[in-house]
Amino acid sequence: MKIIKRISDMIADELEGAEEYAKCAIKYKDDHPTLAKTFYDISTDEMRHVSLLHDEIVKLIETYRKEHGEPPAAMLA
Repeated sequence: MKIIKRISDMIADELEGAEEYAKCAIKYKDDHPTLAKTFYDISTDEMRHVSLLHDEIVKLIETYRKEHGEPPAAMLA
């Protein structure tokens, strides 16, 4: 399903962003603690987005399973 591929790509983007923000939080935690906290919070938000998107993929796979049986292995990856 193309929608699962698209959402998977979005998840990858969110994970990349979360990692970048987390690294910035670590980098600035001593000299700029407020900025570091902001980066930490943004990283946490990005991870929440990952979770929300993953939940939607799980729902799509469950719907596919009900309508068509066991999904292809590529869909589950």
